[in-house]
Amino acid sequence: MKKLLNILLRYYAFWITFSILMRAGFLFYNHEQTAEFSSTEIIKTFLYGIKLDLCMSAYFLLIPLLLLTFSFLIKKSILKTILNIYTFLLILISSWISIIDFELYRNWGFRMDKTLLLYLKTPGEAFASTETWITVLFLASILIVTLALFFAYRKLIINSIDVCNLKSTKNSLWLLLALPLLILPIRGGFGVATLNTSAVYFHTAPFVNHAAINVVWNVGYSLSTNENAKSYQFFNNEKANLIFDGLQKENGNTSRMLNTSRPNIIIIILESFSARIIEPLGGEAGVCPNFNRFCNEGVLFDHFYANGDRSDKGLACIISSYPAQPTSSIIKFPEKT
Repeated sequence: MKKLLNILLRYYAFWITFSILMRAGFLFYNHEQTAEFSSTEIIKTFLYGIKLDLCMSAYFLLIPLLLLTFSFLIKKSILKTILNIYTFLLILISSWISIIDFELYRNWGFRMDKTLLLYLKTPGEAFASTETWITVLFLASILIVTLALFFAYRKLIINSIDVCNLKSTKNSLWLLLALPLLILPIRGGFGVATLNTSAVYFHTAPFVNHAAINVVWNVGYSLSTNENAKSYQFFNNEKANLIFDGLQKENGNTSRMLNTSRPNIIIIILESFSARIIEPLGGEAGVCPNFNRFCNEGVLFDHFYANGDRSDKGLACIISSYPAQPTSSIIKFPEKT
């Protein structure tokens, strides 16, 4: 019995260690943002993030625990094969999510969730803006990490099964009784509400809160929750209509902005453009000199913000004045567009 428990505890510790290493990798890869915070704040990302690490590891432990519980019904060689395949796939998927997230976060500003699935439907377009050497580097990193972790798993965990007595029904009974103990880390405690992303938030700065998130858990959580919002109504109809009507009122006073009565209007839509590279808006100097010239020659709106957090939402607003939806995009529904 002790040997079986030892294997399960090592398996649990294996995935907790994986989560800690991936968080360290995330902080190292995004070192420029990490350097903005003190060592105490960085340490707290590990201390707060352990809640999600324990939860993810408990989910991964469920199958091995069930297999060992009923191991008296399975041949030892078959049991090891099933555990090896199960663990290898988990390592591969988890490594892929964690390592790809390093780079995605630099571009998206949030940890990976099921949003990525929208882009995997058209992988050619999704990787069109990524340089080939970066893709090769990340694929190689995923392969190396996967093989190294699987080797460690085989060396430290699975080979120990050979010296275990798997035919004892008494051992199986004790393991069955231990199964409910996983509910505690999965739920995140004894509270009424189950564990969610906000449980690891501890700071006013988004980056350190995001660093505390276990990205593998985050992907699984987003896939398991139904985020098709029914309604986002923040005001009653009377107040909403009052605000909207106020936007449409005219007082008869206008200011002439153009120096011609028949302007030639050209709309230029720039992908991933940012105020951080526009000099008149306080951005880096010399990056876009022609755009800077347009700012000085024309009318510059310096408090104009993007409508939506993704391109597919912003395009619908620019072209059709269609407001961004919280969890979906009108572009993805051809019957509506």
